[in-house]
Amino acid sequence: MRGLCFWLVASLALILVCHVPCVAQEQELLRSEWLAEDYRSVELISILASPTALTVQSIRDILGVGDDGKEDDLGFGASTFDIAKGNGYTALYVEGFVFRGTIGFYKVGIRGSCESWPRIRARVIDLWKHHHGPDFKESDCGLVSTQTKDALFLAYKSAVSAELGEMKRAEFPTN
Repeated sequence: MRGLCFWLVASLALILVCHVPCVAQEQELLRSEWLAEDYRSVELISILASPTALTVQSIRDILGVGDDGKEDDLGFGASTFDIAKGNGYTALYVEGFVFRGTIGFYKVGIRGSCESWPRIRARVIDLWKHHHGPDFKESDCGLVSTQTKDALFLAYKSAVSAELGEMKRAEFPTN
């Protein structure tokens, strides 16, 4: 009887092992055409690396997004923008602050889903460096590079102050 129980349990275990897929098998294969789109988009990093010669419209043209993206008028000659181009598994994006036609804050990056990023991360980093992308910081799901022109923010502050008056210090009571 003991031998029969052993064979029965062993057979059930074998059936379970054969029918339960491994985690590696569950992971979906990445589509080569989507990867090609992702990798092609990283080539644009060299063009987008320096905001000096760029305008919001030229960024839209480079990314090929037409009028897509978000642009908000802050008044006093300033605006912010957020433009992104979705690819296969990633999106290439540019965010910024513009004052009187000059970009004063600039953030360019590539982000993917937290599921796909670990699988394409090394190749994207290699391509970023190969195409002379700017220094970057890495997040859990992508790469980002930022540049700030402090003088432009001061010029914006001066423009606002000229219209509304200087900011006054405010004291807050401590409880």
